[in-house]
Amino acid sequence: MKFQLRMTAIAATAILLAGCGGAASNTTTNAGAPAAPANGTVVAEGGGATVTKGADGSTTVTSNMGSAQITTGAPTGDMPGGLPAYPNAQAGGGINVTGQGAGGSGRVVSFTTSDQPSQVIDFYANAANQAGLTTRSRTAMGPNASLALTKGDEGIVVTATGIGGSTQVQIAAGSR
Repeated sequence: MKFQLRMTAIAATAILLAGCGGAASNTTTNAGAPAAPANGTVVAEGGGATVTKGADGSTTVTSNMGSAQITTGAPTGDMPGGLPAYPNAQAGGGINVTGQGAGGSGRVVSFTTSDQPSQVIDFYANAANQAGLTTRSRTAMGPNASLALTKGDEGIVVTATGIGGSTQVQIAAGSR
């Protein structure tokens, strides 16, 4: 629980600090909008944390407690537990937060798809079996479905929630 709280705090700090800007955010374009910082630029520092923008467009927060990296867009490759990226994930609205600290590591991947929640859970249940993960629970209630998996010291939860004509998917993983 303490580890989850720490990772949530790091991720929240990363998101908040990334929006704060710093010296680079005071630079404006001709249109009056803040200019985006150059890749590799420190965009904020303070409270023992540093926020930088990576060459890949990611935002990284580093502190004495650990680090967190945030990227946006549809997930591709390298998913928790060796799971594949969802083939019908939409590029808009996705986020990937990865964090490491002394107590372990964690990752949250979020994306949207036009597929039904049950289709998403079926896909990941089959993929989990192929990746050698153990299914601990599988539930479906109305527009919500979830799948809890383990492999070694890693725990993974996939949730899919139908909202309107789309499904919001979160994959949360952690290990010690």
